[in-house]
Amino acid sequence: KVVDALANGGRFAASDVAAKTGSSIEEAKRALRDLAALLGEEAGLEVSSDGELVYKLPQDVPGKLASRSNAAAARATWESVKPGLYTALRISFGAALIVSIAVVYSAIFFLSTSSSSDDRRDDRRGGGGMGFGGGFGGGMYWGPSPFDVFYYRPYYSYGRNYDSPQEMGFLEAVYSYVFGDGDPNVDLDDRSIKAAATVIREAGGAVTAEQLAPYLAPSDSAVSFDTSVVDESFVLPVVTRLNGVPEVTDEGDIVYVFDELQVSAAMADLEEGQDEEARMRARMEEGLQEAYLEEREVEFSAADDGKLFFAGALGVVNFLGAAYLGIQLTSVPSGAVLPGFLGIVQAIYPLLLLYAISFNAAPAWRNFSMKAENEKIAERNTARRQAAFALQAGLSGGPGSGEGNKKLKGKIRAAKALGSGEVKRIRSDDVAYSTSDQFAEEAKTKMLESDLDDFDKRLNG
Repeated sequence: KVVDALANGGRFAASDVAAKTGSSIEEAKRALRDLAALLGEEAGLEVSSDGELVYKLPQDVPGKLASRSNAAAARATWESVKPGLYTALRISFGAALIVSIAVVYSAIFFLSTSSSSDDRRDDRRGGGGMGFGGGFGGGMYWGPSPFDVFYYRPYYSYGRNYDSPQEMGFLEAVYSYVFGDGDPNVDLDDRSIKAAATVIREAGGAVTAEQLAPYLAPSDSAVSFDTSVVDESFVLPVVTRLNGVPEVTDEGDIVYVFDELQVSAAMADLEEGQDEEARMRARMEEGLQEAYLEEREVEFSAADDGKLFFAGALGVVNFLGAAYLGIQLTSVPSGAVLPGFLGIVQAIYPLLLLYAISFNAAPAWRNFSMKAENEKIAERNTARRQAAFALQAGLSGGPGSGEGNKKLKGKIRAAKALGSGEVKRIRSDDVAYSTSDQFAEEAKTKMLESDLDDFDKRLNG
């Protein structure tokens, strides 16, 4: 994720990477060191007059890495082919359903045909017994055969036009029907840390738990409408990853200070207007256009309802066929092995039945668990929304004003006093040392001139 975030290159301090990717400060430092080592002379290291480290990365970082590192090249190749392989996997799973149905109903057809032929031969010989074949046939099962569904022409059509790239094809929809489309909140921790980093920087480097609560995961009892935080443990992941330091104010309140986050090289060359535009763009990217961070609900599937209905119907057809085939196969004498194709089906029948059962059981269980998960997501979203409301009410009056209002305002004033203020920008002219060739040559020239001046002074003295 760091490589992708820094793909266009530029000047970055560790805090820039942490705020951009949601990684911890220490992870950002290690990532920048590793990138600089892999990129060699194409990367630069700058040290400000205050001792802050800034890494200068070239454009097209993934391409530069791929040209220098076999591992990076393999990663780039994998990232390029992964979407195609994943799509192929989803399509092959959908095709497996079609193959299973074809195998099951072909076996039923051949067994039924074999049974009918044996019955006719027995009738010509005047026998009324069922014989070997009769064990397969209709004498053991009353009612319509599920194979009949293939004799009816369905009243649907895919049409002549291809689906748009955004629309899921049917074979992919089969996979989506069974397994879903992944966790929509897989990046929630990173989104949360990135949002917190943005809030901390805007607040001057020191914040209270109430300011962070709308973007983290407070419990229902953590923040109440009188803006009195009961349990601040939900802040610990941000404090740990962004190297925050809890400090106690004179009033006994806890304020979290993040000095390392208030240093930026990426923001150094932005003009005032550009800075505001970049800040607003960052807020929109992190979901901060709203007053709180909202988790996405888990959808049963991204496929349209028509494809899902068809996938489910085929799953039921496959299950009914597998069950009917099992009834026919139980009529085979114990130890008897059917010839050819029927023998293969006889051998793999347990797998066919397991597939048919799992195909229908998996989405049923997923639908049940999805509802429970969405209830938890709704609870967490409600807690964040209430935390945002409590914060706004505490700052502007309304519900929760009064002593709680004064207390919150006092905590935020104390946080501002402990913070370092605006983000410290490390500009190019603030650099005391750089590994770039031009800077090194200039430094060497200045050092030589200084040495010559000292020599002349000693000589004249």
